Amino acid sequence: QAQNFIAADMNGDGQVTAADALEILRHAVGLPGVHAPRWVFLDAQTDWDALEISRSTVQFDTGITIEAGAGDVDLALTGILLGNMAEVV
Repeated sequence: QAQNFIAADMNGDGQVTAADALEILRHAVGLPGVHAPRWVFLDAQTDWDALEISRSTVQFDTGITIEAGAGDVDLALTGILLGNMAEVV
């Protein structure tokens, strides 16, 4: 799933590599690493199938656009914790 590739790209270089796996492992065992787990937020209406995310291409837009002067705004976001591999078996 696209969400799993996003979560696995720990260093944010657009690819899921052994460097990402090492960063995740460092945090899992309590060692200091260069990239700490962090949250990224995407619009809840994101069409995951249209993103065409794979191990070699992890590119996506974060956040949402709110038009100026908008009254009551309901925010719907999907949060992904980088480094979270709980859903990967």
